Amino acid sequence: MIRRISVVLIFSVLVATNVLAQLASQTALVGTVTDSGGLVLPGAQVVAVNVGTRDTYGATTNAEGYYHIQFPRAGKYEISITLSGFQTFKATNVELATNQVVRTNAVMPIGGVAESVNVEARAQVLDTDRATISETIGERKIVELPLSGRNVWSLASTTPGVLGGLNSDIGLSFRGAGQREIQNSLSLDGINSSSNLLAATSMRPIADAVTEIQVQTGSTSAEYGSYLGVHINVVTKSGTNNVHGSLFDFVQDDALDERGYFENRANPKNPRQRNQFGAQMDGPLVIPRLYDGRNKTFFMGAYEGVRGKALSSPFASIPTALMRQGNFSEVSTPIRNPLTGQPFPGNIIPSSQLSPVAQKLLQYYPAASGSGTANNFQGSSANTDNVDQVMARVDQNLGNKVRLYTRYNWHDSFNSNVFNAAIPITEVTQPRVNKNSLFSYTHTLRPNLLNDFRVGYHRIDFDTLNYFAVNGVASAGADLGIPGFDGDVRFNNPGIPSINLNNFSGLGAGGTNWFQFDTTFQMSNVVAYTRGSHNVRSGFDLRRLTTGRRAANDARGLFSFTGDITGYSVADFMLGLPRTVIPQTDQRQGHVGGWRNGFFINDVWQPSRNLTLSLGLRYELNTPVQTYAGFASMLAEDFETIIPSSFPTKGFKFHNPNYKDIAPRLGATYRLGEKTVVRAGFGIYFNPNQMNTFTFLTNNPPLAAVTTFTSDPANPTLSFSSPTGAVGPAGRPDVISPTRDLPNARK
Repeated sequence: MIRRISVVLIFSVLVATNVLAQLASQTALVGTVTDSGGLVLPGAQVVAVNVGTRDTYGATTNAEGYYHIQFPRAGKYEISITLSGFQTFKATNVELATNQVVRTNAVMPIGGVAESVNVEARAQVLDTDRATISETIGERKIVELPLSGRNVWSLASTTPGVLGGLNSDIGLSFRGAGQREIQNSLSLDGINSSSNLLAATSMRPIADAVTEIQVQTGSTSAEYGSYLGVHINVVTKSGTNNVHGSLFDFVQDDALDERGYFENRANPKNPRQRNQFGAQMDGPLVIPRLYDGRNKTFFMGAYEGVRGKALSSPFASIPTALMRQGNFSEVSTPIRNPLTGQPFPGNIIPSSQLSPVAQKLLQYYPAASGSGTANNFQGSSANTDNVDQVMARVDQNLGNKVRLYTRYNWHDSFNSNVFNAAIPITEVTQPRVNKNSLFSYTHTLRPNLLNDFRVGYHRIDFDTLNYFAVNGVASAGADLGIPGFDGDVRFNNPGIPSINLNNFSGLGAGGTNWFQFDTTFQMSNVVAYTRGSHNVRSGFDLRRLTTGRRAANDARGLFSFTGDITGYSVADFMLGLPRTVIPQTDQRQGHVGGWRNGFFINDVWQPSRNLTLSLGLRYELNTPVQTYAGFASMLAEDFETIIPSSFPTKGFKFHNPNYKDIAPRLGATYRLGEKTVVRAGFGIYFNPNQMNTFTFLTNNPPLAAVTTFTSDPANPTLSFSSPTGAVGPAGRPDVISPTRDLPNARK
């Protein structure tokens, strides 16, 4: 656990738009109104009108001439300011992104209200009112920049301070602000869109349905909790009074591909074809003769499909034809006879000593297509990538005081041979369904009192299947005849044990036939109150996270051949003498979860025209992670006793609660001029533990005892015929266990 307080002190000159990226909205239009002599003007009436939807917002400048319009819809605005005895001020083309605070200061000369001062606003390139460091990637970049697979998440790594992290089959991850991947927050319209197992993207939004991507790295207000690393929020489009749409089809095929460096130029190119196609439309909801939704009801809908198939030629190192007969005359390493300790004559193992199980396993290795022992096989590996995705959103205005919107995303993918396996039986297939939904309700209770309520739900169903499960081969493992290794039949887990050969390609695909799901229920409420130079916001963010997983690293068992027995790994294999053995185990469905709750109050105070302070306090109340299925165990405080003592024990909590996670936040912004802002920030953050820490507790004894057996190279005790040796299957089991006192990481 890292115990460190992060202090962010930043002095910078910025030339990019900066925004926050989280569930709650800090979107605002602010400014100071003065006369020609620089004196502030209290009591001026400010009206902001969204050009696309005609949403209208109003405010009155306070005693310091300051106005603050909270929770406006993102878009382009016209702002007008009036005050008796002064000319009307009008600003056009004021661009506002989600979670962005845009400042439009006004200078009003003396004159009649009928007279006006017209100003065309420029895009704000400098965030002047917050201590956060962030950037917005706009719609044009999202649609026009070349992206691999049109994956909009990857654009985050084009912003300063953000790097691509360790990617997995789940999705992309990122690093930023000096933090690891698990310190990230990834969201779609502020609703979690990452896996609870790992902080990685679990879906890919349709690029044509996205209006902006917000990336933040740095100190945040008390409104935002848990994560200090990279905050990435993808914002979907909303409709306007004008109808917009697009049709697209992005094509990739072998006619456009260059040849691989190691490919045989005499052979034709590997065939490849990929089409990424779809449509998007947004506008007012109008049903002729029934309903006219202009200025009040707007829609956005999009569909995207992917149909891809490719053939590649990966390499593998496999046993040669002579090695399959026990003949190792091709290698210079002396092959020792483990019974005598002396080399086999001519490096040839007598056929009587060859393992029948090893000879059966050889059927799963293709014949070598090249010479030598390294990369001596180049296979033909076919894979497919099929995706269907729908995005739909509806916005509704109830007058100028109530604004609602709902959004739904459904993403269904089926990918075969995900890792381009050279050996057919090691192919992996991954079906996945991702659902993400949101409802938002914003209400202007009084001109200086607003409420923003949001509720959302995210679910992933993600399976990883091996060759045998996909093709209905039910008893391949049991048919090998290894005593106690019939998990494919006994536990309905198709496949063979994993076979590892040092310096050669293995068999088995151990981490497969995994079935997992993640769910996140999320609800937040923010009350914002403006009085004088203070803008006070208070509220909560409640999240219930659950993760279900039926998985074990080597559920059908593992045999590792290192060469320690004979001097060469394949020779160990042909004799059936492994260095280590892990027996099979039943993969039980784990189901764990808990609540992650945050409560906050934050005051954005403008004590002077050029200084803005953010003073906040947050309280994190995360409940202990528990098992909902009741099939999980761990070690007690003495590290000897297994708890709980009986099964199933639904509701068993893996660790003690934490009640002391109090997180102060401080931020300061000083405007030296239009082009220079000085920022400073301080905060304490508490990062809760990953759900992946707890899902594997289903693999502990007594439910699913797993033991690692090790053979003595000088006197081998393990073999295919006796895989657990003289100790037998009752050896001391392996245990994965967190500690009962498991505080959240403090940063």
